[in-house]
Amino acid sequence: MRHLTFAVAVSVIATLGCGDRGGRSVIEGRVTWEGKPVPAGQVVFEPDPDRGGKGPAGVATIQDGHFRTNPEFGAVAGPHIARFRFGDGKGVNDMQPFGRPICPEFTETVDLGGKATTINFELPLKK
Repeated sequence: MRHLTFAVAVSVIATLGCGDRGGRSVIEGRVTWEGKPVPAGQVVFEPDPDRGGKGPAGVATIQDGHFRTNPEFGAVAGPHIARFRFGDGKGVNDMQPFGRPICPEFTETVDLGGKATTINFELPLKK
């Protein structure tokens, strides 16, 4: 029984720790607000179930207008809602982790492929 428990544990660890990280890909790019780089923030790539998206969300920190997901927290392929929270980067604290907010949470839909992708966001979108 002890050997069976060990074998199952090794199998689970190998499945979780190796391979393609569940199909996640590195997503990187730039984020501007009204033409200026976003000083500090976060973008979450949340699969959009209304458009057939499923799987884990991807997340990246925005610093000086740039973001790049860590491969372990990248996004899966498919349709997503990109959720942006960002601030001026000044006076960062527990209540305002990105400084004074520049705007309320901003969302945008995006389709991501199954490989590393560079995507730039110019917010708010020009119509």
